Amino acid sequence: MPAIPLEIFEAIVANLQDDRESAVACSLVASAWLVIARPLFFRVVLTPLNVDEFISLASHPLSFIPVSLRDLAVTRNWDLIQVETFPELPHVTCLIAHNMHYSPTQLRPILAGLPALTNLFLDAIDFDSFLNFTAVVNAFPALELLSLSDISWEDLTWEGWPAAGAPAPTLKNLVLKQCYQHDVFSWFLSMPDPPLIAHLNLSSSVSPSGVPSIAQYLQRVGPQLRTLRLGFESFDAGGDAEDFVKGVNLEANAAGLKELWVDSFIGSWEITQVSTAGKWIIRLLEQLQTAPQRVLSLVVLEICGDVDAQSCEVNWKRLEKVLIRLDVKVILRVTTQADGLAKMDKSLAKKLPKLVAQKTLSIEYVVYTHE
Repeated sequence: MPAIPLEIFEAIVANLQDDRESAVACSLVASAWLVIARPLFFRVVLTPLNVDEFISLASHPLSFIPVSLRDLAVTRNWDLIQVETFPELPHVTCLIAHNMHYSPTQLRPILAGLPALTNLFLDAIDFDSFLNFTAVVNAFPALELLSLSDISWEDLTWEGWPAAGAPAPTLKNLVLKQCYQHDVFSWFLSMPDPPLIAHLNLSSSVSPSGVPSIAQYLQRVGPQLRTLRLGFESFDAGGDAEDFVKGVNLEANAAGLKELWVDSFIGSWEITQVSTAGKWIIRLLEQLQTAPQRVLSLVVLEICGDVDAQSCEVNWKRLEKVLIRLDVKVILRVTTQADGLAKMDKSLAKKLPKLVAQKTLSIEYVVYTHE
């Protein structure tokens, strides 16, 4: 009987990332399967307390860590230590760096040991300068996804930007939350050939100060944009959405844009809002409605709270009209209390009856409880 190629085993095991029990069973079939399945079981979180021990283990000639580790997290208080050497981890594809002040001399050895990294998540990090930030991003030649959340830099020296270089041409997914969006897009636009992001997530953090550079970048990326996610969660969410819609025209993106996601279309549980983004998002959809050669197929709108109490600014008939003309699938993602599900179903069905009749409307619920 001919041997089954290892590539077949790899394909089988790759589908078990969310099924740990089956992955464990597969790892016990044979030694070859164990080697293939082992990466599913390892996630390493490095702190100043365990980094020396990790370096010792990973550097041992018999260690399986370098060939098995895929996900690495680095967190907290790295200003307290100095990493002189770090083993190369050629198969790590995901790095999460969290809650630290970035120091090039302390973390550069770690970054240099991750040549295959494709996904980079930076969260709650303070950089001395914008150039130090770009140096981290540009350190990974195969980078595909960059996620920035609560990132800051103290020194923004515009004269030094030509030295910042460009991120990897493979970068196609960008997430910007609670960071200086204007600086990031201005960096991109300073390049002769800026990176063309296909999937752009500005969830929860679009602000008036970032609109001009966002508008310029969207114009530049044009039909290369496939997915756009927006969020307006400030005290005056409606005002922020108004600035965005008046400053941005998505017609240049319409020939490629397939999905539009809007967080906090109505309401927010986290803060009190004097206005909602809803009515301005309708105008944004109307921009796409009139665009030639549009390919939009999915619109996702997030609703938080009681629709009847918070949606007085939304013209539901106008919303339904533009969604029907766009001929798209619509998903409403609703956050509500468990005892409000039946009421919400009836309310939304009443507000969007034609979409319900056409069966192009889906409602997904996120149920919360007060503790």
